[in-house]
Amino acid sequence: MDQIVLQLALKRIQELSYDESPRLNRILRMKIPKEIQIGFTVSMDPDCRNDRLGLRLGVVYYTVIEGMRYPLIEYKTLFSFGIFDLQCYLQLMEGEQVSIKPELFGMLLGIAIGSVRGMLAVKTAGSLLEDYPLPVINLTSLLHSIRSATIQDRELPPVFSYKIV
Repeated sequence: MDQIVLQLALKRIQELSYDESPRLNRILRMKIPKEIQIGFTVSMDPDCRNDRLGLRLGVVYYTVIEGMRYPLIEYKTLFSFGIFDLQCYLQLMEGEQVSIKPELFGMLLGIAIGSVRGMLAVKTAGSLLEDYPLPVINLTSLLHSIRSATIQDRELPPVFSYKIV
């Protein structure tokens, strides 16, 4: 039986931006029932010549009040991975889109989300969002909601909600 060994290294984590709404405290202190919803944006940038892949992960906390979406925080990060023989895990699709093998995509996304969970805990410490950490995400369900692992900027549907009453 042949074993395929993935040689993967997280080379760098970069914070691109952290934006906190100036209305954050006012919105969270409103005496109306609301939900804090958490969504993601994901895109990738492969560099097969250098066996590098950049994964951009954005996390947005927002609430919807009377049909209006109010962002509370938005956090954007860039993860740089070294992946030996990267081209073996990618497939060129029509329209110059690239597809990545779901097993690798899931692994990279799991590393990124786990890292961002800790980074957000530090960022929100002492704020009203301190009690609403990025939860543990069921990656199988998340990957199923994506339905394809093409490399493009995409916003994923909310994956978690906190109810505030």
